[in-house]
Amino acid sequence: MRDVAGEWTSLAVGGLLEDFEWRLTRTLTLRQSLEYLVAPDNFTDSSRRSWIELNQKLSAVWALNLRYEYTFDSVVGIGTPREQQRWAVTLGLEF
Repeated sequence: MRDVAGEWTSLAVGGLLEDFEWRLTRTLTLRQSLEYLVAPDNFTDSSRRSWIELNQKLSAVWALNLRYEYTFDSVVGIGTPREQQRWAVTLGLEF
């Protein structure tokens, strides 16, 4: 279900999902994900989400991440597509 311009709609969608993780070294990991959804009756009604992340383990508990995210939705309002891009750098504590 999705809210488009104040109206809730439900319909079938087809999709492609992909997740990938590659350990470059013992402490450095590259992760990538892609999600593509499309309405079978209207190929212009689609959404795409993807991200790529580089994770560096700094010590036994600390990790540093660099992440890029991209989102596109062709129908968020009537005839109004939306595209977002974001970069994030995070310092994390694993426990």
